[in-house]
Order: sequence, then structure tokens, then C-alpha cells
Amino acid sequence: MDGDWAYCTLCRTTQRPFPGRIVCINCGKPRIEIINPRIHTVFRARKGYYRSSTEEATSAVHTAPMAMIAAEHTAQLNMAQEKDVSILNGPAFF
Repeated sequence: MDGDWAYCTLCRTTQRPFPGRIVCINCGKPRIEIINPRIHTVFRARKGYYRSSTEEATSAVHTAPMAMIAAEHTAQLNMAQEKDVSILNGPAFF
């Protein structure tokens, strides 16, 4: 999470800068600027969603964990359900 990040002002790629080089790894142009990833608005918009949970977990302020329950979902209907749906919604056209 720590360390420098850079932003190319030409192709708008966020990247880790190579030590001693000032060229973009995407376009090869010398148009990168070193940024602070915690406050740079473009970096936060592009990478913040994925970094925020890690930043929160490693911060001094801890929040209670959130429980998640995964369940299978399918939009397919079996034959018994298909009959019930056609009765409720008018005649079925097959």
C-alpha cells in the first residue's frame, strides 16, 4: 500500500514509477507526475474502490466485520413453476 505512484498526464495511466525514470510505462512519453495515492482525485476514482477495503483493514480505526451470505440464484423455471407462471400471467405461448 505504501510507496510512490505516478500518473501519466498524456495517456492517463496510473502506475508505479521505475526508480530513476520519468517515462510512462504505457505510452513511453516523459509525462508522468508522482502523486499521493491517498488524496489524488483521479487515482482515487480509478483505484480507490479496490484499495479502500485494504486501507480500512490496515488503519488504526477498526470497524466491525460485515457478514455476507452467498446463495445461488437462477432465473430458470422448472416445469412446475412454468405452469404456475402461465396461469398467473395469461396463456403461455410455446
